Amino acid sequence: MGNYPPVDGFDANGYAPPLEEGFYTVRLIDIETEGKDGKFTYSDGTAYERFKFEVEGQPNMVFDRFSFDPNYEHASIQLGRFKQFLEAAGVDPTKGGDTASLKGKVCRVFIKNTHKGDKIYNNIRQYEPIDPGSKPEFNDDDDLPF
Repeated sequence: MGNYPPVDGFDANGYAPPLEEGFYTVRLIDIETEGKDGKFTYSDGTAYERFKFEVEGQPNMVFDRFSFDPNYEHASIQLGRFKQFLEAAGVDPTKGGDTASLKGKVCRVFIKNTHKGDKIYNNIRQYEPIDPGSKPEFNDDDDLPF
């Protein structure tokens, strides 16, 4: 049996309060291509994959989206950020591969908050390698999907 975290501060929908802006150590725990309404797509219909990260020491999850469609209008921005993630996670960006092989990779992210109405969204703005010699502490008893 695993441990459960304290649940104070969660809202009525079960969401943790937003993270403060700053750097956090994260681990990629899932890559999703479909939500409850089918494939994830941008407003122009371009499909994307949603990367779900566990945040060290926090109940929060943070997400990023990547489209690998070369015809997507923002493809160069997306691929540049994806390359930044690969390098931060210690993966050679010059070699292609299966995104599923990236599960479990650890890096640091800079979280920037975006305010929309009365909601605050945590957005990943930058990826960096973890500090050399540091050993992130994630609960390995979690039932992770890998």
